[in-house]
Amino acid sequence: MYYYYNIRVLCFLFIVYGVQSLEADPMRCYRANEILDCVFSCPPEKTCRNREIMFNCLDVIQPCRPQCVCKPGFYRNFNGDCITGEQCAKCPGKHEFFSCGSACDTECATLNERCPILNIKCNEKCYCENGYARDEDGKCIPITECPPKPSI
Repeated sequence: MYYYYNIRVLCFLFIVYGVQSLEADPMRCYRANEILDCVFSCPPEKTCRNREIMFNCLDVIQPCRPQCVCKPGFYRNFNGDCITGEQCAKCPGKHEFFSCGSACDTECATLNERCPILNIKCNEKCYCENGYARDEDGKCIPITECPPKPSI
């Protein structure tokens, strides 16, 4: 009898208030160009880095979770904001340029090493200008300012 009563109350709440009110912690999206949606883990949200990638997801039942996602036509940038595709092509730091090139950028940590990634197609991203390399914080600095590699 107790079980039957709980089911009736739950059905009543569902009919009167709808599915979203049964959520324990309703979310709100506060950033511009975001909407709340029921999101599956695959495919992942489109970002400036993965917007050209086609994801193949397995046909398995996966739960969706409420999550703030970028509205159609917008992509998540490295700061977590939703921006247009044109804005994705603008680099945030000094001494950077946007291009379609190698998978590896010049980095202080890997100076004079070959890129271990074989390029199948060009990668659209921000690269350091000639004579600059990324430091451990991801900023492009003059190569002459890169810390020396520890000797083994």
